[in-house]
Amino acid sequence: MTNVLNFPNPSLSDDALVGRLFELAASGDALSDEFLELDAEMQRRLDRATAGEPRRLSAVSRFG
Repeated sequence: MTNVLNFPNPSLSDDALVGRLFELAASGDALSDEFLELDAEMQRRLDRATAGEPRRLSAVSRFG
């Protein structure tokens, strides 16, 4: 399990955040506070990486 206790922590890699999101989704915790916070952080990172014009992926949009 990925350690995200210091969240939000900008030093956490995208891979670590996505890994934890996957773990939570696979265990049925896609509506937990941790999942929603991690998802929001990944959306912020996507916004910054794409100059604020991200395309929402259909696989991601199923969860929120």
